[in-house]
Amino acid sequence: NLSQEPAAIKVKDAKHVTIRSNRLEDAHFGIHITESSDDVIENNVIDAGAGTPIERRGHGIYLWRGSVAALHGNTIRHAGDGIHLEFSERNGIGSNTVTGSRYALHFMYANGNKMIGNTFRDNLAGAVLMYSNDLILNIGLADAAGGGGHTYTVESGDSLSKIAKCYGIQWKAIWDHNRDILKDPDK
Repeated sequence: NLSQEPAAIKVKDAKHVTIRSNRLEDAHFGIHITESSDDVIENNVIDAGAGTPIERRGHGIYLWRGSVAALHGNTIRHAGDGIHLEFSERNGIGSNTVTGSRYALHFMYANGNKMIGNTFRDNLAGAVLMYSNDLILNIGLADAAGGGGHTYTVESGDSLSKIAKCYGIQWKAIWDHNRDILKDPDK
């Protein structure tokens, strides 16, 4: 139950909340907002902690059933998802920087949102948009997996060498950028 997860800042059933200029470190979730609207989340620095395995990290900013929020100027590092919106509509997400996370931006059933001028670097994937529509997505810089902004879906029979050949790189480059989730380069 995500509503029970620990967070540095947690907001529930509120309106017109402003969360500005905070530095949050080593928190499972940085900012966790549920059932809120008309909020401003700006200029926060959130670092979930590079020492936590990526599959155990919470999200930098998590918005569940939130609407008409402005998320801008935030810097997020080492999160599960940098910014995760679920059942959240008509939000503006701009000028945020997300690095070293699983997904920089993750939408689930999040309609009518606008993402403009965000920077995503060294994440497993840039923007993951699932079951969402009426979106505007204009990313300032997307550099997924530390390379040229590529995401690859691994299929049965794939190897790091085979995947690397598709992109004209060495298998070790993929291994180096994914050691936190790939325990053995041969498996």
